[in-house]
Amino acid sequence: MPAAFGRDRGPPGAALTFGAMSRVIGLIRMSLPVVPAGARPLSRLPRRTSGAIAWLLGLLFLAGGARFLRAVELDIPVFAGSYGIDFYQQTARRFESLHPGLKIALYGDPRIEDKLRVRIIDGHYPDAASVAYVLWPVLIKAGKVLDLEPALEGQNWEGDARWRDTFLPGALDSWRVGRRIYGLPLTYSCWTIFYNRELFRAHGWTEPKTWDAFFALCAQMRSAGVVPLSLPGTRWLYPDSLLRAAYFNLAGPEGWRALNDLAPGARLDPRYLRSAALLQRIMREDVARGWQGETATGAELDLLQGRAAMTISGSWFLSEMKDKIPAGFDIGAMNFPVFPDGKADPTTIQTGGDCFFVFNTGNEERMKLTLEFLRFLTSRGNATAFVHAMDAPVAISGVPRSA
Repeated sequence: MPAAFGRDRGPPGAALTFGAMSRVIGLIRMSLPVVPAGARPLSRLPRRTSGAIAWLLGLLFLAGGARFLRAVELDIPVFAGSYGIDFYQQTARRFESLHPGLKIALYGDPRIEDKLRVRIIDGHYPDAASVAYVLWPVLIKAGKVLDLEPALEGQNWEGDARWRDTFLPGALDSWRVGRRIYGLPLTYSCWTIFYNRELFRAHGWTEPKTWDAFFALCAQMRSAGVVPLSLPGTRWLYPDSLLRAAYFNLAGPEGWRALNDLAPGARLDPRYLRSAALLQRIMREDVARGWQGETATGAELDLLQGRAAMTISGSWFLSEMKDKIPAGFDIGAMNFPVFPDGKADPTTIQTGGDCFFVFNTGNEERMKLTLEFLRFLTSRGNATAFVHAMDAPVAISGVPRSA
């Protein structure tokens, strides 16, 4: 356990503050009657008055071992999709058990983004959040999100390495802005094309390695009366994975960096236009009709219920659909195809993580506690527990392969 929360230190903020002590003393003074000269001594005050004094003095005595003021409760909304929030809530309860007096309100639902946006507009910020569809770049530029660089230079939860060194290579790059880091991942999901392996076997279809082979396969599927691919139109990240895969393959790491840095002309680059045309063709020819209004889970069910031969999702697919996968259904997984003239390594995989952002609320105690919880959340032990629970990869190094 980090020294800042050693067992002999008591719960965070356990000592009564000077201001609180002054208020208690003020209450005692207010409870005392005015005693004229020559009146009876204090020891003979009315029982009601002396009882009030004893009660207030008792509070002063107890303040050294328990908080006089309301216990700290951290406020952390989380998007309740993909992996859900049960694991995060269990982690919060374990952290609370290590720090009596601390509570963590970790909650969420599929529409938590809308609720968080309203709070941000109102200037009512939580302590941290793991919510994707919020204008984080704007909040970062406005100084509303905490730079994690200083904290990452400190030790990890186990105390045997710098915190930053416990993350897999590249895992902290998603929300690196200049020399600062704003997003902290636990998950490290891989975008994948999932397919009905039994259907492939029945028709003699094989995994396409190039985009030309992919389009030829889709044509065969349509000829056989099979819808090639299901995708959601309500979650742009899913169809956009096709554009990302194609462009990275054509442009390589340097072109990808220029695109994400909003370099002038990046989206007019012929390689980007070629990738966009590929996405357009797939959406016009090979995706299930009605995709514009389809949800992410609905597109996944299209595969599992035999309405499409393939779908695109991330490593959360098996966890998200665990209660809906038919018995005996044989799920195949393949990487995105590549171009013969592609610049990047053809074995490159497309990864991403659900990041936590810490709000710069100005309350040093709350921000310190929030960072300590995230340190615990991303510990090796907790990451191993996540792999066991979700059957999905994490952004933390040192997790046993047997997990």
